[in-house]
Amino acid sequence: MDIDRSSPTPAYVQLADLLREQISAGRYPQGAVLPPEDGIGRLYGVGRTSVRRAIAVLLHEGLIVTGRGTQAQVRAQPERTMLGIAGSDQVVARMPTPPEARRLALTAGVPVLEVTRTDGSVEVFPADRYGAHGE
Repeated sequence: MDIDRSSPTPAYVQLADLLREQISAGRYPQGAVLPPEDGIGRLYGVGRTSVRRAIAVLLHEGLIVTGRGTQAQVRAQPERTMLGIAGSDQVVARMPTPPEARRLALTAGVPVLEVTRTDGSVEVFPADRYGAHGE
């Protein structure tokens, strides 16, 4: 699939979609380094700005990690611990507040699971490391 110049969808969104599909298909498995920005740009015929915006989309989705002076790398997905949820407990997925993201050491784009227990207590868990199931 290539970038469709006649599409109303911006090139960076199309590029993010292409890279996401390649990650999902295993072309870039966990831990794999993506090609450099200029290589991606040449491969798909887009400018550096489009490549950077596409990388930013994937970063905020939690699919990749980046560092200053390093190429983007497919983020390893941690194993999940399952939370027991009683029938009257409630679970909501949401984006974390900045203090929660720092406290939980969350990568950009990773949501949290907010669990409100029957007794009214509230617990917050990183959604990339926890899942929920009914008891």
